[in-house]
Amino acid sequence: MNTIQRIAKNTGVLLISQIASYIIGFFFIMYTARYLGAEGFGILSFAVTTHPCVNPIEPTEGINGDPLSAS
Repeated sequence: MNTIQRIAKNTGVLLISQIASYIIGFFFIMYTARYLGAEGFGILSFAVTTHPCVNPIEPTEGINGDPLSAS
């Protein structure tokens, strides 16, 4: 397989996976909103959007400074 074919194949796979991700996310949000109701989904949305503002710095290092042991 030459370089052009490999790039085209990889691009196609990434495109299909991105579209699938959008579709799954759309249905997941619809299901979550229906399950939680308007008030519950509003609380969830508020929590998801305010978390980065309240806790902007996430720990990047785990125990003893080892980044692979982060919990």
